[in-house]
Amino acid sequence: MSCLQKKDGKRLGITSAFPCSLRACSTQAGTPVRREAAFQTPRAIAACLFLRFGTRVAVVTALVILSILLTSAQQPNATPLLLRPSPETQFYAFVGVTVVPMDTGRILIDQVVLVRHGRVLKVGPVRSVPVPPEAKPIEAHGLFLMPGLADMHVHLMEPEAYFPLFLANGVTTVRNMAGGPEIIALRERVNQGTLVGPTIYTAGPLLDGEPPVWPGSEVITSQDEARLTVKKQQAAGYDFLKVYDNLHSDAYEAIIAAAARMHMPVAGHVPPHVGLERVLAAHQHSIEHLTGYLEWLQNDRSPFQHINDRVTFAHPAHLQANRQALVNWVDESRIPEIAQATARAGTWNVPTLVGWRKMTPHSELDSAWNRPGTQYATPMLREWWNSDNGYSLEVWADKRRGDTLRLKLTKALHDAGARLLIGTEAPHPFVVPGLSTHEELSNFVEAGLSPYEALRASTVDAAEFLGVPGDFGVIKPGARADLILAEANPLENVKNASRIVGVMVRGLWLPKEALQRRLDAALASAKK
Repeated sequence: MSCLQKKDGKRLGITSAFPCSLRACSTQAGTPVRREAAFQTPRAIAACLFLRFGTRVAVVTALVILSILLTSAQQPNATPLLLRPSPETQFYAFVGVTVVPMDTGRILIDQVVLVRHGRVLKVGPVRSVPVPPEAKPIEAHGLFLMPGLADMHVHLMEPEAYFPLFLANGVTTVRNMAGGPEIIALRERVNQGTLVGPTIYTAGPLLDGEPPVWPGSEVITSQDEARLTVKKQQAAGYDFLKVYDNLHSDAYEAIIAAAARMHMPVAGHVPPHVGLERVLAAHQHSIEHLTGYLEWLQNDRSPFQHINDRVTFAHPAHLQANRQALVNWVDESRIPEIAQATARAGTWNVPTLVGWRKMTPHSELDSAWNRPGTQYATPMLREWWNSDNGYSLEVWADKRRGDTLRLKLTKALHDAGARLLIGTEAPHPFVVPGLSTHEELSNFVEAGLSPYEALRASTVDAAEFLGVPGDFGVIKPGARADLILAEANPLENVKNASRIVGVMVRGLWLPKEALQRRLDAALASAKK
């Protein structure tokens, strides 16, 4: 999303991530407005933004912020997804299938896989595993059965609009990177089977410094605030904490300490005032977007060597126009050193390469709308994706050089033994939910990983990261029955994972025709 601030009549490109921060809207025409009053209605948000940024940005930003804050609101035009499997349809048998269990790079030929009540019951050769008469057979000779995929960095802004896309692409688990009580309620509906969608793991409101980048964040400036906020988010049922860009070292370390006492994982950005070295020393569970790495790799001549303590970020720091130039001052000879330090720290990375690479200059928007999957963009996404982030040609060139460097970093981290996960940033501009997961798998292979290594980062490794090894991401007795039936072997070509014949989610079988019906409903809704 673009945010074009005006200064002396000039436009300054800031970011192409979420829409611009509303912090500045705490005053309107010089009159202070209480934060809790400023964002109560669409009219208030739009009016506030109009005063500062003009009509286009006001409308687009209000739409996205409302989506973030009101995710749980009923969506009358959303794809109908209510469906609870009846008991007689919960027992399936995949017959004659080639299994890609993902425990190693092996395949098991001519197998029977029994699934009952949402779990894998048995896996074995056709000759030794009889199909019970009460099981519904799924003929799968010549097909390949693999675990469902996990997208480990999404933003569920319009979740029920995205669920058909996730499922049609075999994404059966998602990690939502910021949420509120509405996402907790959504997660429970999926877990209880009253809503068909991917299993959800979610963060709560962002933990940020003062002033926060995003409205609705939890501001942390002291140990007491850290302790109380971590306790509150744990009690609310969030799965992990997400740290953000305006945190300073003292507040960050207080969050880490409080989270350790309460056994809450910490994920998120590398706050520029904290830096990668401290984040690794704190053993932050995951780093998103490879934030902090380019800063750590700066050479001795770099103007980015030091950051003023008084600097605050009104927008995500890694997407600011001026910070794309970090790539021009990188000392690549230091990459192995920081990759090895990451491995020693046990910190995982979610590079979101597809999110970076899908960023699109305004002059190329017409062709971008011809990309696969863009027809499913909702009205809100169409407004967002059509916006201009204001990057100059020079900034775009820097950003693209950064994309090349991030591929090198991804491979270096893997080679050093640092752990990686597949995450996409969906639904950032042109990052289509579900489809982008397969694009990120291909990005990992382009970076130098094998198809098996890339797929691990979206299956068995995702479960390990989330603290439930073996619960999903593998095909073995007792594992959750999240499965993809594909036409060809994904270990030979990772793109084969997208050649989907059907998807099983939590034991519910959705053949290609059922997936297409859901996509058709999503498309009809998107056109309204």
